[in-house]
Amino acid sequence: MRAVALVLLACLAPGAEFLVPGTDFPIPQPSGWKSVVDPGATLVLVSPDGQLRLAVTVQTFSEETGPAVFAKRNLADLQRLLTGIELKDWNFGEQHHGQEWSRVRYRFVLGEQTYEQSLWMTTRPGLGYCLTLGGPANHPGLDQAIRTFEADLWGSRTILR
Repeated sequence: MRAVALVLLACLAPGAEFLVPGTDFPIPQPSGWKSVVDPGATLVLVSPDGQLRLAVTVQTFSEETGPAVFAKRNLADLQRLLTGIELKDWNFGEQHHGQEWSRVRYRFVLGEQTYEQSLWMTTRPGLGYCLTLGGPANHPGLDQAIRTFEADLWGSRTILR
């Protein structure tokens, strides 16, 4: 179990970032993760063990709507689509590098598997960005992968032990 967590730590190496396809929006690039085709997302990366996924979607929206409404609309969609969703943690309107972000961490059951995901949402003129990282709730490296990605996203890494 510890070996899987260490492998995931190595795969989320700091410093690398890439642009979301078709945009000028940079996000951290987890080292070693592979891109896969998914018609429901702009970009999907899969961890080396194939269990964790980072999905990026880009949506157009009215600029008058604003980032808070965009985030709350996405949360309402989650609650409508996922039966038995359990919200674990959320924060709306955090400021990072002049950008307003919202974050929701949640669990849900699909079939007999429980999943856990963290969703980060922000906007730029006319576009809304959703970044979702998650996998099986019992995955030994999930918490660390989420913490590391968020630290890279905000531009400040915590000391990992």
